[in-house]
Amino acid sequence: MSRILGLDYGEKRMGVALSDETRTLASGRGVLRKEGIQDALSTLIRENGIELVVLGLPVNMDGSLSQMAARVRDFGESLIRRFSVRVEYWDERLTSVVAESVLREQSIRRSRQRELIDEMSAILILQSYLDGHALKSSDGDSSGSEL
Repeated sequence: MSRILGLDYGEKRMGVALSDETRTLASGRGVLRKEGIQDALSTLIRENGIELVVLGLPVNMDGSLSQMAARVRDFGESLIRRFSVRVEYWDERLTSVVAESVLREQSIRRSRQRELIDEMSAILILQSYLDGHALKSSDGDSSGSEL
């Protein structure tokens, strides 16, 4: 099984997470800056045999798509065209809030938190996706949180 790449898309930075080969555990791979992002993604995808990218989709609390969702979908389409990967969108509601809370509990300096929040959000998005698919395969349920 190939690994899955998880991304938390942002205007300036993008948090990155990668699954293990069994697709059960997500781990952080840092943050990519917008400049040079295509080359960095190309390396990540090639070196890890990525066939699937899970991209966090900004959803409002009422379930409607946020204004940023169109940009995320455009980015997803560019990944499909450039890298010939599958892209699945995953509800990222509250991931930044949870990430911030986790980092605050760990007494991480505020100056370091901003970058770590992006990486932690990518981890949470990917782990939620992995957990959701593990549950579906174990109980035979075909419904999911994909958007």
